[in-house]
Amino acid sequence: MKIKHTNSHSKAWACLRIVLDCALLAIVLLTPASAQTESVIYSFAGQPADGGQPSADLIKDSHGNFYSTTYAGGSSNAGTLFKLSPSGGSWTESMLVSLGGPLGPANPVAPVVISSTGNLYTTASSGGAANVGEVFEVSKIGGLWEVTGSLSFGASGTSLRRVAHGS
Repeated sequence: MKIKHTNSHSKAWACLRIVLDCALLAIVLLTPASAQTESVIYSFAGQPADGGQPSADLIKDSHGNFYSTTYAGGSSNAGTLFKLSPSGGSWTESMLVSLGGPLGPANPVAPVVISSTGNLYTTASSGGAANVGEVFEVSKIGGLWEVTGSLSFGASGTSLRRVAHGS
């Protein structure tokens, strides 16, 4: 198990790497080592309504929310980008985007980078023009998160694609 984040209260966040039902995983809160306790704060349900197999680090924003990706799950079973938000002593998960589809990013494995404008960036291990992965951008447009740009790699070189709103 890899430690993903330690906050100011000496609690460590981790992606639980123990395989649960249907190869889905959970996000757990680990309390200080002397206490030897953990709490599952979210368990993934998988395709089609949720992500499955979280494999990237949890990245915390300035509001205390965590962002990451799942390798599988979502409507195409090609992964998701999700957000965990603190809510009155518990956590709420929101699937921001479901990945896959024609030429779209699929099966993300890298941590999310949050820009100063709030856009999210990460990489996918498949998808794109040559289906060998791409770097992609997710932005909030009109209250909804969408893949808004990508950089694909392939045999014929690199291509930058800007996705039209709503496509």
